[in-house]
Amino acid sequence: MPASVQSKLSSAANSTEKVNLYAEAGLWYDALGEALKQAEASKLGTLGATLINDLAQSEAPRPELSPQERQAIEKQIAILQQIATSAR
Repeated sequence: MPASVQSKLSSAANSTEKVNLYAEAGLWYDALGEALKQAEASKLGTLGATLINDLAQSEAPRPELSPQERQAIEKQIAILQQIATSAR
């Protein structure tokens, strides 16, 4: 983990701020792990669902991809969005 992220994390005021710092650094698993600490058992919670939606948006297919690659990514995005909606 980059030292700059570690430094910001040590001064983060709360878990929500930590989630945002992880996500901004592209550390999605760490961000999701931190978000899940706030949610009730077997749920993503609002913060986790928002994080999954943000991840889905960041995965938008690039124009240079083949139609098959674009379709596969769009399917993954739909699955992420479905997870975010159903697991709140």
